[in-house]
Amino acid sequence: VMPYLEKTLEMSRQLADFFPGYEHIADPLIDYRDPGLTASVVRSLFAELTVELVPIIEGITRDGPAEDGFLDQPFAEEQQLGFGEDVIRSFGYDFSRGRQDKTHHPYMTRFALDDVRITMRVTSERFGPAFSSQTHECGHALYELGIERDYDGTPLARGTSAGVHESQARLWENLVGRNLVFWEHYYPMLQKRFSRQLGTISLEKFYRGINKVEASTIRTGADEVTYNLHTLVRFELEMKMLNGELAVRNLPEAWHAAYEQ
Repeated sequence: VMPYLEKTLEMSRQLADFFPGYEHIADPLIDYRDPGLTASVVRSLFAELTVELVPIIEGITRDGPAEDGFLDQPFAEEQQLGFGEDVIRSFGYDFSRGRQDKTHHPYMTRFALDDVRITMRVTSERFGPAFSSQTHECGHALYELGIERDYDGTPLARGTSAGVHESQARLWENLVGRNLVFWEHYYPMLQKRFSRQLGTISLEKFYRGINKVEASTIRTGADEVTYNLHTLVRFELEMKMLNGELAVRNLPEAWHAAYEQ
């Protein structure tokens, strides 16, 4: 991967140079996805977020993480996907205008106003990550599917920004998909599909397990609270690479150091 990442990095620098007068080399690249946003603004937001978030994480995990071992057992892929499909249909995802497939890294892709597809990574050894991916990518898709048809074929026929897009995905994944009221409705349906695994697990225990807060190394599987720290680490590493302070060959070592910190 290293030579391709090095090439991408160099091309990103060249792209930024087409927009002279920037304060930070990342500014034109950020502006492309989030008009008006700059590296300095992002950095100040992350600084404020870190000050507030780290003590919250420490407070939540002080007595140890919630029990979630019952989620680490065989859960058939097809049944997981089937349950998630039922849920996102109820959210409003229109399968006549899209589809879902498996992949190594979850994403939403739009080919046209009536062709908005989602993908997710599924593991048969744990329930949770695939479902979070489904609800997250469904949020992206619902945003695209909700675009006014009169805008089709114009520059307005797309999400306002990457930040707003992510807010919609995270809304459905977390504010809805991790909510106790949500699971009061859907947990009996999940128990019916996986009676052997979850038949004796109470709603409260499942709810606490699905919302377990714990430091981890994989962003897409992170809990709601620690997720933002993954983004923060990646932002700082990318800034250093763009500035020439960090070579791609040294990225693994820097990544480990940042996560340890």
